[in-house]
Amino acid sequence: MKKLVLGLLMVVSFYSCSSDNDSASTTDNIVGKWQVVSYSNPDGYEPCDYLGYTNIINGGKYQDYDECSKTSENGNWSQKDNLLTITSSTFLFPIVAKIVSVSNTTLVLEITLTDTETITYKRI
Repeated sequence: MKKLVLGLLMVVSFYSCSSDNDSASTTDNIVGKWQVVSYSNPDGYEPCDYLGYTNIINGGKYQDYDECSKTSENGNWSQKDNLLTITSSTFLFPIVAKIVSVSNTTLVLEITLTDTETITYKRI
């Protein structure tokens, strides 16, 4: 998927772990099936980019479905504090996203390529 994982997305950006250990402090909160609601920079995204999903599965596995290309990819995830790391054979390197916030219904990630992009997901 050209997004996330989005965008789970793109060059590794390391954020320092500050004392803002908000609700993203447990992996239980991010486990689930998530669909993109909005991108902070929507240019270049197609309507179908909002129809796929990312399934973050207990035990460190994930599945990402791209509705535009009708393809799925599988990989692994891990979380340390407010950093979510995604690895897959389709990526040249791990993708690291900052978990801005997470609740029972919403997940907000920041991912940096050349600019920082905020991606908001809803639980489906």
